[in-house]
Amino acid sequence: MDLVIGEPLYIVGRDCGYCHGKKDGPRRSYSLQSYEEAYRARTEPFDEYPNSSTICCHVYSCTPEIYELMMNRGFRRSGSFLYRPDLLRSCCRLYTIRSNTNLLKVSKEHRHNVNRFVRFITGNESNNKNRPFDLKSALLSAETRTSSFRTEIAPANFSPEKYALYKKYQTTIHNDDPNEVSEKGFKRFLCQSFFPEQYSGSRSPEYWRKLNRWRELKIIDIDGEQVEGPVHECYYIEDKLVALGILDILPNSVSSVYFIWDPDYAHLGLGTLSALRELVLTEQLGKEYYYLGYYADDCHKMKYKAKFGGEILDLTALTFYRLNELKKVTDCSGLIALSELESTSTEPAVPSTIKSNPVSHMINVAENIYGVQGGSFSASRKVAQEISGTLGLSEFGDQNDEKLWRRVEESVVHALPLVSPGLIPLWQIMDWVANGAIHDIFPYCLVIDHTKSQHGQLFDFSNKKSADFRKSFIDLLRMFGAELFENAKIVLLM
Repeated sequence: MDLVIGEPLYIVGRDCGYCHGKKDGPRRSYSLQSYEEAYRARTEPFDEYPNSSTICCHVYSCTPEIYELMMNRGFRRSGSFLYRPDLLRSCCRLYTIRSNTNLLKVSKEHRHNVNRFVRFITGNESNNKNRPFDLKSALLSAETRTSSFRTEIAPANFSPEKYALYKKYQTTIHNDDPNEVSEKGFKRFLCQSFFPEQYSGSRSPEYWRKLNRWRELKIIDIDGEQVEGPVHECYYIEDKLVALGILDILPNSVSSVYFIWDPDYAHLGLGTLSALRELVLTEQLGKEYYYLGYYADDCHKMKYKAKFGGEILDLTALTFYRLNELKKVTDCSGLIALSELESTSTEPAVPSTIKSNPVSHMINVAENIYGVQGGSFSASRKVAQEISGTLGLSEFGDQNDEKLWRRVEESVVHALPLVSPGLIPLWQIMDWVANGAIHDIFPYCLVIDHTKSQHGQLFDFSNKKSADFRKSFIDLLRMFGAELFENAKIVLLM
Protein backbone atom coordinates (compact mmCIF):
# COMPACT_ATOMS: atom_id res chain seq x y z
CA MET A 1 0.00 0.00 0.00
CA ASP A 2 1.19 3.54 -0.78
CA LEU A 3 -0.32 5.05 2.36
CA VAL A 4 -1.55 3.54 5.63
CA ILE A 5 -3.00 6.29 7.77
CA GLY A 6 -5.01 6.83 10.93
CA GLU A 7 -8.06 9.00 11.46
CA PRO A 8 -7.63 12.76 11.02
CA LEU A 9 -7.33 14.62 14.33
CA TYR A 10 -7.61 18.24 15.42
CA ILE A 11 -5.83 18.70 18.73
CA VAL A 12 -6.18 21.86 20.80
CA GLY A 13 -3.60 22.18 23.56
CA ARG A 14 -2.25 24.81 25.90
CA ASP A 15 1.48 24.60 25.32
CA CYS A 16 3.00 25.67 22.02
CA GLY A 17 6.35 24.03 21.32
CA TYR A 18 7.56 27.19 19.57
CA CYS A 19 6.62 30.25 21.67
CA HIS A 20 5.61 28.38 24.86
CA GLY A 21 3.02 31.10 25.47
CA LYS A 22 5.73 33.72 26.05
CA LYS A 23 4.99 36.24 23.33
CA ASP A 24 4.61 39.89 24.26
CA GLY A 25 1.04 39.64 25.47
CA PRO A 26 -1.89 37.61 24.11
CA ARG A 27 -2.70 40.33 21.58
CA ARG A 28 0.52 39.61 19.70
CA SER A 29 -0.37 35.96 19.29
CA TYR A 30 -3.62 36.33 17.35
CA SER A 31 -3.51 35.75 13.59
CA LEU A 32 -5.50 38.81 12.51
CA GLN A 33 -6.21 42.33 13.69
CA SER A 34 -9.92 41.69 14.26
CA TYR A 35 -9.06 38.98 16.79
CA GLU A 36 -6.59 41.31 18.52
CA GLU A 37 -9.37 43.91 18.78
CA ALA A 38 -11.76 41.29 20.13
CA TYR A 39 -9.14 40.41 22.75
CA ARG A 40 -8.79 44.05 23.82
CA ALA A 41 -12.58 44.34 24.03
CA ARG A 42 -12.70 41.13 26.14
CA THR A 43 -15.04 39.56 23.61
CA GLU A 44 -15.63 35.85 24.22
CA PRO A 45 -14.18 33.46 23.15
CA PHE A 46 -11.28 35.66 22.00
CA ASP A 47 -10.53 37.12 25.43
CA GLU A 48 -7.81 34.62 26.32
CA TYR A 49 -4.38 33.74 24.95
CA PRO A 50 -4.89 31.53 21.86
CA ASN A 51 -4.29 27.80 22.07
CA SER A 52 -1.88 25.71 20.05
CA SER A 53 -4.15 24.09 17.45
CA THR A 54 -2.89 21.26 15.26
CA ILE A 55 -4.27 19.30 12.31
CA CYS A 56 -2.65 15.89 12.49
CA CYS A 57 -2.81 12.12 12.21
CA HIS A 58 -0.74 9.02 12.74
CA VAL A 59 0.86 7.58 9.61
CA TYR A 60 1.91 3.93 9.57
CA SER A 61 3.35 3.69 6.06
CA CYS A 62 3.91 6.32 3.38
CA THR A 63 5.96 6.61 0.19
CA PRO A 64 8.37 9.54 -0.27
CA GLU A 65 6.24 10.77 -3.18
CA ILE A 66 3.10 11.00 -1.06
CA TYR A 67 4.94 12.62 1.84
CA GLU A 68 6.26 15.29 -0.52
CA LEU A 69 2.68 15.99 -1.60
CA MET A 70 1.68 16.33 2.07
CA MET A 71 4.65 18.59 2.76
CA ASN A 72 3.45 20.88 -0.03
CA ARG A 73 0.20 21.22 1.90
CA GLY A 74 2.03 22.50 4.95
CA PHE A 75 2.51 19.21 6.83
CA ARG A 76 5.67 17.98 8.53
CA ARG A 77 6.52 14.76 10.28
CA SER A 78 7.84 14.14 13.76
CA GLY A 79 8.87 10.50 13.67
CA SER A 80 5.79 8.86 12.18
CA PHE A 81 3.38 11.56 13.37
CA LEU A 82 2.13 13.99 10.70
CA TYR A 83 1.07 17.50 11.72
CA ARG A 84 0.61 21.13 10.75
CA PRO A 85 -0.70 24.08 12.74
CA ASP A 86 -4.07 25.70 12.16
CA LEU A 87 -2.68 29.05 10.99
CA LEU A 88 -5.90 30.85 11.88
CA ARG A 89 -6.30 29.77 15.50
CA SER A 90 -2.81 28.90 16.75
CA CYS A 91 -0.64 31.32 18.68
CA CYS A 92 2.13 31.04 16.04
CA ARG A 93 2.01 31.27 12.25
CA LEU A 94 4.32 28.53 10.99
CA TYR A 95 4.86 28.63 7.25
CA THR A 96 6.55 25.97 5.15
CA ILE A 97 9.81 27.41 3.80
CA ARG A 98 11.98 26.08 1.00
CA SER A 99 15.02 27.30 -0.91
CA ASN A 100 17.75 26.25 -3.33
CA THR A 101 21.14 27.53 -4.43
CA ASN A 102 19.50 29.78 -7.02
CA LEU A 103 17.29 31.45 -4.40
CA LEU A 104 20.09 31.73 -1.83
CA LYS A 105 21.82 35.10 -1.65
CA VAL A 106 25.22 34.32 -0.16
CA SER A 107 25.92 36.89 2.56
CA LYS A 108 29.04 38.06 4.33
CA GLU A 109 27.95 35.98 7.31
CA HIS A 110 27.76 32.87 5.12
CA ARG A 111 31.23 33.50 3.68
CA HIS A 112 32.76 34.08 7.09
CA ASN A 113 31.11 30.94 8.43
CA VAL A 114 32.37 28.77 5.58
CA ASN A 115 35.87 30.27 5.62
CA ARG A 116 36.16 29.81 9.39
CA PHE A 117 35.17 26.18 9.01
CA VAL A 118 37.60 25.64 6.12
CA ARG A 119 40.47 27.10 8.17
CA PHE A 120 39.59 24.81 11.06
CA ILE A 121 39.47 21.56 9.10
CA THR A 122 42.38 22.27 6.71
CA GLY A 123 44.58 24.58 8.75
CA ASN A 124 44.73 26.90 5.75
CA GLU A 125 42.83 29.80 4.26
CA SER A 126 40.36 29.06 1.49
CA ASN A 127 41.95 28.59 -1.92
CA ASN A 128 39.32 30.98 -3.30
CA LYS A 129 40.46 33.98 -1.24
CA ASN A 130 41.25 36.19 -4.22
CA ARG A 131 38.39 34.98 -6.39
CA PRO A 132 34.62 35.51 -6.25
CA PHE A 133 33.17 33.33 -3.50
CA ASP A 134 31.49 30.17 -4.75
CA LEU A 135 29.69 28.30 -1.98
CA LYS A 136 29.72 24.91 -3.64
CA SER A 137 33.40 24.85 -4.58
CA ALA A 138 34.46 26.38 -1.26
CA LEU A 139 32.77 23.62 0.73
CA LEU A 140 33.44 20.63 -1.48
CA SER A 141 37.06 21.39 -2.33
CA ALA A 142 37.91 21.82 1.36
CA GLU A 143 36.14 18.62 2.39
CA THR A 144 37.84 16.54 -0.30
CA ARG A 145 41.34 17.72 0.55
CA THR A 146 41.30 17.09 4.31
CA SER A 147 41.29 13.96 6.42
CA SER A 148 40.33 15.68 9.69
CA PHE A 149 36.69 16.19 8.69
CA ARG A 150 34.29 13.80 7.02
CA THR A 151 30.60 13.10 6.86
CA GLU A 152 28.79 9.84 6.25
CA ILE A 153 25.23 9.49 4.95
CA ALA A 154 23.73 6.31 6.37
CA PRO A 155 20.40 4.74 7.35
CA ALA A 156 18.46 6.54 10.07
CA ASN A 157 19.39 4.01 12.74
CA PHE A 158 19.96 4.34 16.48
CA SER A 159 23.44 4.22 17.99
CA PRO A 160 24.66 5.04 21.52
CA GLU A 161 27.03 7.61 20.00
CA LYS A 162 24.19 9.47 18.29
CA TYR A 163 22.03 9.36 21.39
CA ALA A 164 24.83 10.73 23.60
CA LEU A 165 25.26 13.67 21.21
CA TYR A 166 21.48 14.25 21.15
CA LYS A 167 21.25 14.29 24.94
CA LYS A 168 24.19 16.70 25.24
CA TYR A 169 22.63 19.00 22.65
CA GLN A 170 19.12 18.98 24.14
CA THR A 171 20.25 19.58 27.71
CA THR A 172 22.86 22.22 26.86
CA ILE A 173 21.31 24.16 23.97
CA HIS A 174 17.59 23.70 24.72
CA ASN A 175 17.92 23.37 28.51
CA ASP A 176 15.90 20.16 28.61
CA ASP A 177 15.75 18.28 31.89
CA PRO A 178 18.24 15.36 31.55
CA ASN A 179 15.65 13.07 33.10
CA GLU A 180 13.23 13.95 30.30
CA VAL A 181 15.66 13.01 27.51
CA SER A 182 15.43 9.28 26.79
CA GLU A 183 16.62 6.75 24.24
CA LYS A 184 12.98 5.94 23.53
CA GLY A 185 12.23 9.59 22.75
CA PHE A 186 15.30 9.88 20.52
CA LYS A 187 14.32 6.78 18.55
CA ARG A 188 10.70 7.90 18.19
CA PHE A 189 11.65 11.43 17.09
CA LEU A 190 14.75 10.97 14.93
CA CYS A 191 15.04 7.30 13.98
CA GLN A 192 11.49 6.11 13.38
CA SER A 193 9.59 7.17 10.29
CA PHE A 194 6.64 6.01 8.23
CA PHE A 195 8.74 5.22 5.14
CA PRO A 196 8.80 1.52 4.18
CA GLU A 197 11.99 -0.43 4.88
CA GLN A 198 12.88 -0.51 1.18
CA TYR A 199 13.72 3.21 1.32
CA SER A 200 16.46 2.98 3.91
CA GLY A 201 17.51 0.05 6.07
CA SER A 202 17.31 -2.72 3.47
CA ARG A 203 19.60 -1.00 0.98
CA SER A 204 22.99 -2.52 0.27
CA PRO A 205 26.34 -1.21 1.54
CA GLU A 206 27.19 -0.48 -2.11
CA TYR A 207 24.21 1.89 -2.36
CA TRP A 208 25.44 3.91 0.63
CA ARG A 209 29.03 3.90 -0.64
CA LYS A 210 27.93 5.38 -3.96
CA LEU A 211 25.63 7.91 -2.29
CA ASN A 212 28.53 9.20 -0.20
CA ARG A 213 30.36 10.16 -3.39
CA TRP A 214 27.97 13.13 -3.80
CA ARG A 215 30.85 15.60 -3.32
CA GLU A 216 32.64 14.24 -6.36
CA LEU A 217 29.75 13.98 -8.82
CA LYS A 218 26.04 14.61 -9.17
CA ILE A 219 23.99 11.56 -8.22
CA ILE A 220 20.56 11.46 -9.86
CA ASP A 221 20.10 7.73 -9.28
CA ILE A 222 22.16 4.76 -8.14
CA ASP A 223 22.14 1.80 -10.54
CA GLY A 224 18.76 2.96 -11.84
CA GLU A 225 17.33 3.29 -8.31
CA GLN A 226 15.97 6.65 -7.19
CA VAL A 227 17.77 8.29 -4.26
CA GLU A 228 14.94 8.56 -1.74
CA GLY A 229 14.27 7.89 1.92
CA PRO A 230 15.18 8.97 5.46
CA VAL A 231 18.89 9.31 6.26
CA HIS A 232 21.29 10.44 8.95
CA GLU A 233 24.32 12.46 7.88
CA CYS A 234 26.97 12.07 10.57
CA TYR A 235 29.65 14.79 10.88
CA TYR A 236 33.03 13.67 12.23
CA ILE A 237 36.04 15.75 13.28
CA GLU A 238 39.09 13.61 14.00
CA ASP A 239 36.73 10.61 14.04
CA LYS A 240 34.58 12.15 16.78
CA LEU A 241 30.85 12.56 16.05
CA VAL A 242 30.21 16.31 16.38
CA ALA A 243 26.92 16.78 14.52
CA LEU A 244 24.02 14.85 13.06
CA GLY A 245 21.73 15.92 10.24
CA ILE A 246 18.39 14.12 9.99
CA LEU A 247 17.11 14.37 6.42
CA ASP A 248 14.34 13.04 4.22
CA ILE A 249 15.37 12.64 0.58
CA LEU A 250 12.24 12.89 -1.54
CA PRO A 251 11.54 12.69 -5.30
CA ASN A 252 12.04 16.42 -5.95
CA SER A 253 13.47 17.73 -2.70
CA VAL A 254 15.56 17.26 0.41
CA SER A 255 13.81 18.01 3.69
CA SER A 256 15.62 18.86 6.90
CA VAL A 257 13.96 17.09 9.82
CA TYR A 258 16.37 18.19 12.58
CA PHE A 259 20.01 19.03 13.20
CA ILE A 260 22.01 18.52 16.39
CA TRP A 261 25.59 19.53 17.17
CA ASP A 262 28.12 19.27 19.93
CA PRO A 263 28.11 22.48 22.03
CA ASP A 264 31.91 22.17 22.36
CA TYR A 265 32.10 23.11 18.66
CA ALA A 266 29.74 26.08 18.82
CA HIS A 267 32.48 28.36 17.45
CA LEU A 268 32.21 26.62 14.07
CA GLY A 269 28.60 27.67 13.51
CA LEU A 270 27.62 24.15 12.53
CA GLY A 271 23.91 25.00 12.36
CA THR A 272 24.43 27.58 9.62
CA LEU A 273 27.06 25.41 7.97
CA SER A 274 24.70 22.43 7.82
CA ALA A 275 21.99 24.40 6.01
CA LEU A 276 24.53 25.66 3.43
CA ARG A 277 25.90 22.14 2.95
CA GLU A 278 22.40 20.69 2.61
CA LEU A 279 21.56 23.28 -0.05
CA VAL A 280 24.60 22.05 -1.98
CA LEU A 281 23.65 18.41 -1.31
CA THR A 282 20.18 19.10 -2.71
CA GLU A 283 21.73 20.34 -5.95
CA GLN A 284 24.19 17.44 -6.13
CA LEU A 285 21.32 14.94 -5.83
CA GLY A 286 19.45 16.62 -8.68
CA LYS A 287 16.62 17.75 -6.41
CA GLU A 288 14.84 21.07 -6.99
CA TYR A 289 14.26 22.35 -3.44
CA TYR A 290 15.62 22.17 0.07
CA TYR A 291 12.88 22.35 2.74
CA LEU A 292 13.96 23.93 6.01
CA GLY A 293 10.81 23.07 7.99
CA TYR A 294 8.68 25.92 9.33
CA TYR A 295 9.39 29.64 9.30
CA ALA A 296 7.86 31.90 11.99
CA ASP A 297 8.53 35.58 11.50
CA ASP A 298 8.07 36.50 15.17
CA CYS A 299 9.88 33.51 16.69
CA HIS A 300 13.62 33.96 17.21
CA LYS A 301 14.52 30.29 16.94
CA MET A 302 12.56 29.95 13.66
CA LYS A 303 13.20 33.35 12.06
CA TYR A 304 16.87 32.59 11.32
CA LYS A 305 15.77 30.50 8.32
CA ALA A 306 15.26 33.71 6.37
CA LYS A 307 19.07 33.83 6.12
CA PHE A 308 18.87 31.14 3.49
CA GLY A 309 16.48 32.99 1.21
CA GLY A 310 13.74 31.05 -0.41
CA GLU A 311 9.97 30.98 -0.51
CA ILE A 312 7.17 30.45 1.98
CA LEU A 313 3.86 28.73 1.30
CA ASP A 314 0.49 30.47 1.20
CA LEU A 315 -1.78 27.54 2.01
CA THR A 316 -4.98 29.16 0.75
CA ALA A 317 -3.68 29.19 -2.83
CA LEU A 318 -0.98 26.48 -2.57
CA THR A 319 1.47 29.09 -3.83
CA PHE A 320 5.06 29.78 -2.80
CA TYR A 321 6.13 33.43 -2.68
CA ARG A 322 9.65 34.73 -2.23
CA LEU A 323 10.00 35.77 1.38
CA ASN A 324 11.82 39.04 0.73
CA GLU A 325 9.08 40.12 -1.72
CA LEU A 326 6.27 38.93 0.53
CA LYS A 327 7.43 41.12 3.41
CA LYS A 328 6.87 44.19 1.23
CA VAL A 329 3.13 43.57 1.00
CA THR A 330 2.15 41.90 4.28
CA ASP A 331 3.16 41.15 7.84
CA CYS A 332 4.50 37.61 7.79
CA SER A 333 3.81 37.10 11.51
CA GLY A 334 0.08 37.22 10.75
CA LEU A 335 -2.15 35.11 8.57
CA ILE A 336 -1.40 35.27 4.84
CA ALA A 337 -4.02 34.74 2.13
CA LEU A 338 -3.06 36.55 -1.06
CA SER A 339 -5.42 37.44 -3.88
CA GLU A 340 -5.44 39.73 -6.90
CA LEU A 341 -8.89 40.98 -5.86
CA GLU A 342 -9.22 43.12 -2.74
CA SER A 343 -12.94 42.28 -2.54
CA THR A 344 -12.33 38.55 -2.03
CA SER A 345 -14.29 37.46 1.06
CA THR A 346 -14.97 33.75 0.64
CA GLU A 347 -12.61 30.79 0.83
CA PRO A 348 -10.95 30.26 -2.54
CA ALA A 349 -10.89 26.86 -4.20
CA VAL A 350 -7.66 25.08 -3.25
CA PRO A 351 -5.86 24.17 -6.49
CA SER A 352 -4.67 20.66 -7.23
CA THR A 353 -1.02 21.56 -7.83
CA ILE A 354 1.61 23.65 -6.12
CA LYS A 355 3.11 26.68 -7.87
CA SER A 356 5.48 29.62 -7.39
CA ASN A 357 4.33 33.14 -8.24
CA PRO A 358 5.60 36.71 -7.97
CA VAL A 359 3.98 38.83 -5.27
CA SER A 360 3.35 41.85 -7.51
CA HIS A 361 -0.30 42.96 -7.66
CA MET A 362 -1.26 40.58 -4.84
CA ILE A 363 -3.17 41.74 -1.76
CA ASN A 364 -3.50 40.04 1.62
CA VAL A 365 -7.24 39.40 2.00
CA ALA A 366 -6.97 37.12 5.05
CA GLU A 367 -9.03 39.54 7.17
CA ASN A 368 -11.87 39.56 4.62
CA ILE A 369 -12.03 35.77 4.53
CA TYR A 370 -11.02 34.62 8.00
CA GLY A 371 -11.47 37.64 10.30
CA VAL A 372 -14.11 37.87 13.05
CA GLN A 373 -16.57 39.15 10.44
CA GLY A 374 -14.98 37.21 7.58
CA GLY A 375 -17.22 35.87 4.88
CA SER A 376 -16.13 32.25 5.20
CA PHE A 377 -17.87 31.40 8.47
CA SER A 378 -21.53 31.98 7.59
CA ALA A 379 -20.98 30.38 4.18
CA SER A 380 -19.39 27.27 5.68
CA ARG A 381 -22.16 26.80 8.25
CA LYS A 382 -24.73 26.88 5.46
CA VAL A 383 -22.81 24.30 3.40
CA ALA A 384 -22.27 22.13 6.49
CA GLN A 385 -26.06 21.86 6.83
CA GLU A 386 -26.31 20.86 3.16
CA ILE A 387 -23.66 18.17 3.58
CA SER A 388 -25.41 16.94 6.72
CA GLY A 389 -28.68 16.54 4.86
CA THR A 390 -27.32 15.21 1.58
CA LEU A 391 -24.87 12.69 3.02
CA GLY A 392 -26.52 12.00 6.35
CA LEU A 393 -23.50 13.28 8.27
CA SER A 394 -24.92 14.93 11.35
CA GLU A 395 -21.38 15.70 12.54
CA PHE A 396 -21.19 18.55 10.05
CA GLY A 397 -24.63 19.90 10.82
CA ASP A 398 -24.04 19.88 14.58
CA GLN A 399 -20.54 21.36 14.46
CA ASN A 400 -19.75 24.78 15.89
CA ASP A 401 -16.25 26.15 15.38
CA GLU A 402 -16.61 28.69 18.19
CA LYS A 403 -15.60 26.13 20.80
CA LEU A 404 -12.22 25.71 19.07
CA TRP A 405 -11.23 29.18 20.31
CA ARG A 406 -11.96 28.59 23.97
CA ARG A 407 -9.01 28.34 26.33
CA VAL A 408 -8.08 24.80 27.39
CA GLU A 409 -6.00 23.44 30.23
CA GLU A 410 -5.43 19.96 28.81
CA SER A 411 -5.21 18.72 25.22
CA VAL A 412 -8.62 18.20 23.62
CA VAL A 413 -9.45 16.42 20.34
CA HIS A 414 -12.09 18.00 18.10
CA ALA A 415 -13.43 17.45 14.59
CA LEU A 416 -11.64 19.34 11.83
CA PRO A 417 -12.85 22.96 11.69
CA LEU A 418 -15.49 23.98 9.19
CA VAL A 419 -13.09 26.79 8.23
CA SER A 420 -9.28 26.67 8.30
CA PRO A 421 -6.70 27.98 5.81
CA GLY A 422 -5.38 25.17 3.64
CA LEU A 423 -8.27 22.78 4.18
CA ILE A 424 -10.34 22.32 1.04
CA PRO A 425 -13.43 24.48 1.72
CA LEU A 426 -16.74 22.75 2.31
CA TRP A 427 -18.32 24.43 -0.71
CA GLN A 428 -15.70 22.75 -2.91
CA ILE A 429 -16.55 19.38 -1.32
CA MET A 430 -20.26 20.04 -1.90
CA ASP A 431 -19.60 20.84 -5.58
CA TRP A 432 -17.92 17.45 -5.95
CA VAL A 433 -20.91 15.82 -4.26
CA ALA A 434 -23.39 17.67 -6.50
CA ASN A 435 -21.64 16.81 -9.79
CA GLY A 436 -20.89 13.23 -8.79
CA ALA A 437 -17.10 13.63 -8.84
CA ILE A 438 -16.87 12.67 -5.16
CA HIS A 439 -17.74 9.04 -6.03
CA ASP A 440 -14.72 8.74 -8.32
CA ILE A 441 -12.11 10.22 -5.98
CA PHE A 442 -11.55 7.14 -3.80
CA PRO A 443 -11.05 4.20 -6.19
CA TYR A 444 -8.25 2.40 -4.32
CA CYS A 445 -9.19 2.93 -0.67
CA LEU A 446 -9.47 0.24 1.97
CA VAL A 447 -10.76 0.53 5.53
CA ILE A 448 -9.66 -1.59 8.46
CA ASP A 449 -11.90 -1.03 11.46
CA HIS A 450 -10.20 -2.48 14.54
CA THR A 451 -13.34 -2.04 16.64
CA LYS A 452 -15.34 -4.47 14.49
CA SER A 453 -13.01 -6.68 12.50
CA GLN A 454 -9.42 -7.10 11.48
CA HIS A 455 -10.56 -7.61 7.88
CA GLY A 456 -10.49 -4.74 5.44
CA GLN A 457 -13.29 -3.58 3.19
CA LEU A 458 -13.10 -1.48 0.06
CA PHE A 459 -14.41 2.03 0.54
CA ASP A 460 -17.21 2.99 -1.84
CA PHE A 461 -18.51 6.49 -1.22
CA SER A 462 -21.97 5.67 -2.59
CA ASN A 463 -22.34 2.38 -0.68
CA LYS A 464 -24.44 2.54 2.48
CA LYS A 465 -22.02 0.11 4.15
CA SER A 466 -19.32 2.77 3.80
CA ALA A 467 -21.40 5.49 5.46
CA ASP A 468 -19.56 5.13 8.78
CA PHE A 469 -16.28 6.08 7.11
CA ARG A 470 -17.43 8.97 4.89
CA LYS A 471 -16.59 11.66 7.39
CA SER A 472 -13.01 10.37 7.81
CA PHE A 473 -12.42 10.22 4.07
CA ILE A 474 -13.90 13.68 3.53
CA ASP A 475 -11.53 14.95 6.24
CA LEU A 476 -8.54 13.31 4.51
CA LEU A 477 -9.70 14.83 1.24
CA ARG A 478 -9.88 18.28 2.86
CA MET A 479 -6.39 17.87 4.34
CA PHE A 480 -4.53 16.53 1.31
CA GLY A 481 -6.59 17.19 -1.83
CA ALA A 482 -8.00 14.91 -4.50
CA GLU A 483 -4.64 14.29 -6.19
CA LEU A 484 -3.61 12.14 -3.22
CA PHE A 485 -6.33 9.65 -4.13
CA GLU A 486 -5.88 9.60 -7.92
CA ASN A 487 -3.51 6.64 -8.16
CA ALA A 488 -2.47 5.88 -4.57
CA LYS A 489 -3.56 2.74 -2.78
CA ILE A 490 -4.67 3.92 0.66
CA VAL A 491 -5.63 2.12 3.86
CA LEU A 492 -7.50 3.98 6.60
CA LEU A 493 -7.02 2.43 10.05
CA MET A 494 -10.01 3.16 12.27
